Amino acid sequence: MKRKLLPLLIAGLTAASANVALAGGPSLYGKINLSLNQYDYEEIDGGVVADELDTWRMESNASRLGVKGDFNISDSLKAIYKLEYEVAVDDGANSNGREFSQRNIYAGFQGSWGTLIAGKNDTPLKLAQGEVDRFNDYALGDINNFLVGENRENNIIMYTTPTVAGGLSLTLSAMPGEDSGTGTDDDDGLADATSIALTYMNDSFYAAIANDSNVDGQDVLRVVGEVGFGPVKIGALWQTAEEHDDGDALNDAASRIEDFGGDMIEQDGYLLSAEWKVAGPWKLKAQYGFSETTPALAGLDDVEATQMAIGVDYKLNDNSKVFAHYINLETEGEVTIGNETTEDSTFAVGYEIKF
Repeated sequence: MKRKLLPLLIAGLTAASANVALAGGPSLYGKINLSLNQYDYEEIDGGVVADELDTWRMESNASRLGVKGDFNISDSLKAIYKLEYEVAVDDGANSNGREFSQRNIYAGFQGSWGTLIAGKNDTPLKLAQGEVDRFNDYALGDINNFLVGENRENNIIMYTTPTVAGGLSLTLSAMPGEDSGTGTDDDDGLADATSIALTYMNDSFYAAIANDSNVDGQDVLRVVGEVGFGPVKIGALWQTAEEHDDGDALNDAASRIEDFGGDMIEQDGYLLSAEWKVAGPWKLKAQYGFSETTPALAGLDDVEATQMAIGVDYKLNDNSKVFAHYINLETEGEVTIGNETTEDSTFAVGYEIKF
């Protein structure tokens, strides 16, 4: 869809919603998360660490605009849909030079038997992280900076069971390979890639176990848990990943890790996080993450990445907040590539408005 047509579509759907509201018609929603970041980046140059970037930047942290809705087909069957786009609030264009980029976009059906959707969507494994990643979507803070598995996949077919046993549900997904018929690929099946997640949630506890098979050439096992004690929540995530048997080496890790040897064949990592709702509108949060990755290039030692982050949120109301945080990411790799540790950091202040 051309950029100029998207605003017209959203406006038309919003206006139309007034006529079909009783049928659960389309609703417009979104989020603007904008921050001012001070960066201190480093790079390896000639085997030693050299300053690469020390500057201020405005960041649009996965700000988004979407249309979603549902309507009854019958007393027992409902149609559901969502069209969500990331919006570059800071400079009006993302890394591809476009104002809008696809996020989760799907259509499907829902009933007492569960929910079935098809389109483009986060995998069950990615969704299994819940809220354990306290700095999700932030520069250097999102766990995709040091862990693989954070995939939003095209052509995904996904089914979620109804919730049973007080909070248990299962999500299954499959992605056809859509082999082009050229080259040596043999991805011509209905489920060349799969992602599944089993989750349990109640008022004070969350747990999940998830698995990817051949998603972006990776096999990943992820275990997540979070427990609440009044105003305090403590979370943990552990995962292991390896190259799929008939796939390419892992190629979707953080760019900082890729500086140390390019593609990877296996990775182990974890995340520990916590938040504390202090009296009133204040929330303190922190997390520590680590991964160890084996480069695909033979003869190179493992790469270690360590993330530390602390932050504070001040809630203005249910739909808005201001925040500040400091995030540090260290990456250490094979001495033949760099004999020192690169250290990237950012301090940010910003605000978020939801509608």
